[in-house]
Parts: sequence; structure tokens; C-alpha cells
Amino acid sequence: MGGIIVGKYKIKVVILFLIISCIILYVYANYYFVPKWGIIQQQKIVLNEKKSYLEKLQLNYAKLSELQYEVNELNIQNIELDKKISEEVKKPEITKYLYTLSKNNGIVPEDLSFEPIQENEGSYSLGMNLNFTGSIANIFKFVNLLQKDTKYQIVLDTINLNKTDALVSANVRIVAYVYKKIVVVENEGIENPEVENN
Repeated sequence: MGGIIVGKYKIKVVILFLIISCIILYVYANYYFVPKWGIIQQQKIVLNEKKSYLEKLQLNYAKLSELQYEVNELNIQNIELDKKISEEVKKPEITKYLYTLSKNNGIVPEDLSFEPIQENEGSYSLGMNLNFTGSIANIFKFVNLLQKDTKYQIVLDTINLNKTDALVSANVRIVAYVYKKIVVVENEGIENPEVENN
């Protein structure tokens, strides 16, 4: 009889322990685990979004760097092309201009030679040697007009005069300047020289 009572008591204790354990598990699951699990999932979503955004930024940066490289290459090609244009196309224009100006001022042009184009800080320069004959007054008038010219930015470097009878033979070295302008690449502040055509 006493053994039956003890057995029933043990069963009640076990059942009570199971009930308390279930309550604790329920409370833990509803008030601690589930909220934490939700926060973890939200953090994972945010983290994945940030990873995706970072990947897009890296891709855009790579594209931007590639575009900037292409812009720089095009600017370099443009400078080289302009130098070629200066040598191959603009020389006939300058030649025509100098011969016309000399003839209009009573000077007889004899020879015109070009030096290689020089690249300076902020500009390109083209040296020219011009030989002609005329009166001293016409020669100085011609030289004065050259220095006042705004089309080719011409500067007198040297002048040598030799008198022969009534006329004067002159050898003049002049320099024409073509100024650069600066192209700024957006977002990076890279500056690239580009020729400014006059």
C-alpha cells in the first residue's frame, strides 16, 4: 500500500516537472528565441542588401576608372592629332598669311622654313625663319604688324638686316604660340591638356 502511494507521488512529480519544463521552453521560445531569431533574419537581409550595394559600387567604380582611362587616352590622341594638324594643315595657312602680309606691305618674301613644334608649359610653339627684302620702313612696319597680330600669337625672336643698294635684306626668326586649355575629368579632378585652336 505504501509503495503505491510513493509510486503515484513520483508520477505526479515527473508530470509536474514536465509541465514546468514545457512552460519554461514556451516562455523561452516566445519571449527570447523567436524575437532574437527575427532580429538575426533582419540583420541578414540588411547585410545582404549592403553586400549587393557594395558590389554595385565596386562595379560602377571599375566602369568609371575604365571610362576615365579612355578619356585620358582620347585626350592624348587629340593632342597628338592637333600637333599633326599644326604641322600638316596649319603651316600652309601661316605661310599664306605671312606671304600675303609681306606683299601687302611692299616686302618681297624669299624663303620661309619651319622648326619642329615645341611643347611648353601651357602652350605649343612653332619657330619660323623668314627671309625677305624691302625698304627699312616697310620691314619695320611688317614686323610691327606681326607682333600686333592676334590670330597666330606671333612673337619676334631675332632680326638680322643687311643693306644692299636701296633695299634691305632681312632674316627674321618668329615664334607662333598655340595655347593649351585644361579639361577636367568629372568626379576625379584629373586635368588633361587639350589644344585651344585660334
